[in-house]
Amino acid sequence: MKLTLADQQRAKAFIQSKARPLEQALYALHFENGGRDTVLSALAAFQNPDGGFGHGLEPDLTLPDSSAICTTRALQTLAEVGTPADHPLVAGGIRYLLATYDRTKRVWEIVPRTANNFPHAGWWHYEDVGQAARWGDYLVNPRAEIVGCLHQYAALVPADMLREVTDSLLAHLASHGNPKDMHEIACYLSLIETPALPENLRRRVVSAIEPAVARAVERDPAKWPKYCFKPAGYMGAVRSPTSPFAQMLAKEVDTCLDYDIGRQQPDGSWHPTWSWGENYPEAWATAKLAWQGILTMHMVRMFAAFGRLG
Repeated sequence: MKLTLADQQRAKAFIQSKARPLEQALYALHFENGGRDTVLSALAAFQNPDGGFGHGLEPDLTLPDSSAICTTRALQTLAEVGTPADHPLVAGGIRYLLATYDRTKRVWEIVPRTANNFPHAGWWHYEDVGQAARWGDYLVNPRAEIVGCLHQYAALVPADMLREVTDSLLAHLASHGNPKDMHEIACYLSLIETPALPENLRRRVVSAIEPAVARAVERDPAKWPKYCFKPAGYMGAVRSPTSPFAQMLAKEVDTCLDYDIGRQQPDGSWHPTWSWGENYPEAWATAKLAWQGILTMHMVRMFAAFGRLG
């Protein structure tokens, strides 16, 4: 199954009329010969004076303050569009991560306690007791993704710190075995997809998490409408044909791509499979629309990568 030209036009119309300026700029860059500077200008709106990123870049977390999760998302986007290390957006993001690193525990808090002062999804609620435990003491989430960012922009990172955080992450992976849930797996996936990651490090992580990926992926299409670890997609095991797990899950990925093509909504978008429940209904409506733009952008790029555009 392929996304028809008419359906592509519906997705484009949604992005151009409803998505955030960032996703609009990314669509223009990837599909309409747009320039990188427009993406960088849109991303700059999320950056704070401390160099970190906030302001709802991760739509489920609306606080304006900087956070590890938003800064990581920003740096991944900067890498995606080929932004060099000497660009102020990159330098600021790395500066923030270096400044907020907990050298005793060798981790980063995923969100600050000020998250509670603004509308947010329940899973981003900061708790003095249990916050670290809920996120596995931050040993993988967000550390694995941040390690990827630091390798991508290694020229800005002290060599001893880069070696320290990389070695401590690998030691955790070796001693604890399987990632504890799909979110930790997703963090490792982001790490191995880092363009500048040394190949020997990539192979070590791929080998270590392959059994967990094989066990965790949900193969039953009847369960895909709910939030789960799908074979492919935004929260999925395979994000492109070059994924190290693409061959292992080839049949499931084909089925999943067919499913996702059929899941396009009448307005041209794709919707998130999660919500905030009864919390902050007005803020959730705004966050949901932002997610629709992100997911629609992601789906069209994924279908293009797999040759699924008609």
